[in-house]
Amino acid sequence: MSPLFALLAAAITAGGLFHPARQAAILLVWLPFSNFFPPLLYAQFAVGAETVRGLIAIKDGLLGMSLAGNALRQRVRLGESHLADLLLAAYSVLLTLYLALGIGDGETQISAETQFSAFRNLITPPLAYFAGRLLQVDAAPSLLRVLLITHGVVCAFGFFELFFLPLEFWSLVVQIGGFLVDVKGLQPDQNSNQFGLWANHIMHGMRRMVSFYGDPHSLGQASVVPVVYVAALVASGRRRWLPLLALFMGALALSVHRESIFATLLALGLLAWIRREHHARIGSLALWAIFGGLVLSTLGSELLTNTVTGQESSASVRTQFMQEAIENLDQYLLGRGIGQAGGYAHLEGVSAEGVGENSYMALMGQAGLLSVLLFLGFLGATVVTLVRGATAQQNILAAALAAALFGRACGALFSESIFGFTGTAPLFLFAGLAMRAISIPSQEPHADRPGHQ
Repeated sequence: MSPLFALLAAAITAGGLFHPARQAAILLVWLPFSNFFPPLLYAQFAVGAETVRGLIAIKDGLLGMSLAGNALRQRVRLGESHLADLLLAAYSVLLTLYLALGIGDGETQISAETQFSAFRNLITPPLAYFAGRLLQVDAAPSLLRVLLITHGVVCAFGFFELFFLPLEFWSLVVQIGGFLVDVKGLQPDQNSNQFGLWANHIMHGMRRMVSFYGDPHSLGQASVVPVVYVAALVASGRRRWLPLLALFMGALALSVHRESIFATLLALGLLAWIRREHHARIGSLALWAIFGGLVLSTLGSELLTNTVTGQESSASVRTQFMQEAIENLDQYLLGRGIGQAGGYAHLEGVSAEGVGENSYMALMGQAGLLSVLLFLGFLGATVVTLVRGATAQQNILAAALAAALFGRACGALFSESIFGFTGTAPLFLFAGLAMRAISIPSQEPHADRPGHQ
């Protein structure tokens, strides 16, 4: 362990002295830049790969310390426990047992680093959710402001880099492709192209917006919650949010991340149903139509049709994976072990039929059917609880999070991204915070603050 890495570990530990809400704010600011500044350091300042990996570990350490710090600092009752809490706690225990006891078929040997990387991704939702669940409710307005301001900056730079910066900025200055291969150990033929760019930087004949996130997938995944939340505000008559909504929607469409676009469209549709007031429902449907038209103009009718029908190459692969998953379902009922299936296993040449581009099959391939049932139960219970709370308390944030979580849960059928730390940690963090607000209604933020009418 390098001295710098040890220093960073000590800094993370000292971070536990900060107020939990400040820790959450630091995390929300750091996430969008965590795939930009580390490769920049590696490319331009000759910082070693080991040290850069230590820098990357900051985001995980901050989340862990935030959770531990919140638990230690808790001075008030959490409010009633929900079924979602129990299901996610059971899911976390099950995953930990699989990792600690080495449960699985044991036929394939993979590195400990791959196992821990896979475990980190699978455990991200409960870590983020419980970190939010333990926050004080009055932290919601300030954390929402941090999220929206940060994402606004990220999207604004995204437009600048897409239309004004040459591709050489990414290949020669940031060198994101070399970083993915050298530091993260990803495969050059799949994760980095011959131009030294993220492999999905240019796709379908178009250059995609990546912004500070470093790749279009992370930008798309991280845009779902801001788009849906600000859309909920606009649909409720707060027209001053329209410029920000246009910025967020444009960035999401230009990232051409179809799973996130699909999730957002589903979320906006659910939002129209949740928001029972006539004007809010009409507003939500109007925004759905506007965003759908923006997506159509970006993707083009032919690509969109080929995607929906499964004829486009990547859509065809996903369809094939789902067919294989149904055929091989009985092989993964008990799981093959943490890291033995899904994206991380594929990096070490370990294949599992039907396990790929599907969050639930990737989870089942590692920790069995029970883990999927627990996780799906958590998602469903959280959405139902937030919908009820949004209806009863006129809570715009709860309505938006319920809709976004539902959309991401459906989109996870076509991607492993629901376990992606960068994109989904804010979603689960705010979902936990919203569940706490519903549990302790007397401590809700004032009605004129973000999150309420």
